Amino acid sequence: MNGCNIRPYHAILLTQSIENTCSELPIEASQCLKRLIQISSPLKSLQMLSQDADLPLCQVFELVAHLVYWQKAITVYPLCESNVYVLSPAADTTRFSHLVEEFVLTFEGMYLPVWLSKFSLPTPLGEHQQLLGDEEAQNEQLVQIVAWMLKRRLLIQLHTYVHLIPVSETDFRERPVFDIGGEDAASDSTEQKSPSPPPLPPEKGE
Repeated sequence: MNGCNIRPYHAILLTQSIENTCSELPIEASQCLKRLIQISSPLKSLQMLSQDADLPLCQVFELVAHLVYWQKAITVYPLCESNVYVLSPAADTTRFSHLVEEFVLTFEGMYLPVWLSKFSLPTPLGEHQQLLGDEEAQNEQLVQIVAWMLKRRLLIQLHTYVHLIPVSETDFRERPVFDIGGEDAASDSTEQKSPSPPPLPPEKGE
């Protein structure tokens, strides 16, 4: 996704923490931009952020496009149970990647290759939640881990698209029209199509 394709159902994912992002803003930065950054969440769509920040949706689009342009955020689909994620083909899965150490420092006691293996096959996010349990703290940590991997392009989201092909009027004209008349019409058609019985053989002695 890029800044030109921002939609109300998208969400933003800050490339850094909220504190670091706000600290790097210029002094004359808009207060609306700061407010949007502070309430941003990968679980909220831009429509929801517009309502929470009390900002017009068109202004939210402009602020988000600004963040995307300066590589302070990326646009994603809001994280939810039905989202299907899989390991990106371009992901660095080597054991000695710098991301492994960064992951351990961010999530104590977690090992990045183990989490990457969980997404080796396309799996809805809800199934990962079931494996972790229903505790709110564990679900929150799962969201943070998935967001962390999305920021670093380790995961990609799979989408299912439904294509509707409308039938043109010419197709209806070319189709045969069936007569759905009453029983009389059906019987007439049967009588016309049924062959006449063969003649009786002559009697002997005639």
